[in-house]
Amino acid sequence: MHRLATSCCAITIVVSVAALIWDPPSDPTVQAEPAAPAAPAALPAVSSDPEVVIVGAATAAERRRVDDAVASFRAGLGLPDVEVRFSTVPDDCLGHYGLFQEQYRPWRITICSEIGFVMLHEFGHAWERANLDVDEREAYAARRGFPTWNSLEFPREERAAEEAAFVLQQVLSRTNPPDNDRWRDITAAYDALLELADVADGV
Repeated sequence: MHRLATSCCAITIVVSVAALIWDPPSDPTVQAEPAAPAAPAALPAVSSDPEVVIVGAATAAERRRVDDAVASFRAGLGLPDVEVRFSTVPDDCLGHYGLFQEQYRPWRITICSEIGFVMLHEFGHAWERANLDVDEREAYAARRGFPTWNSLEFPREERAAEEAAFVLQQVLSRTNPPDNDRWRDITAAYDALLELADVADGV
């Protein structure tokens, strides 16, 4: 189920007052906040030119991190509009390096670490949440052997949503990937995401 609008990305800065080849299952540092059970909502529109609003003060380096993350989602990997916030307060990310939250409009990404992979990982959550419907998420979880997509009843390493964001983070960031079984498994997971979302390979 793919809703790609053709058009490169628009980054807006708003001032207000207000990893790695993953070896699961042990990294609690990046997180998508699981949504409470609810009736399925319509997925937001995705675009190759999403509106990305940076809220609050951001350094030039932080703005480049946002630019680079959005640019990594190459042709076919549309993103929804998102708001990005930077924080030095761990509680703002619930103790994680980064946090994706879909209860806000637009969806919100909060970054609490300078570690490079975190931004791309959280944008990976924005992609998977906007491009896969409920049936597609369940299909991915079943195909990859996870007991849940993103239920709080399971630890994060058993949530398919976390693997999906990790897989996007890995494939979109590596220009010279290793030739080994672990990498082949990652690319197989990536292919499964694209197949279920009905998008062409943009890498």
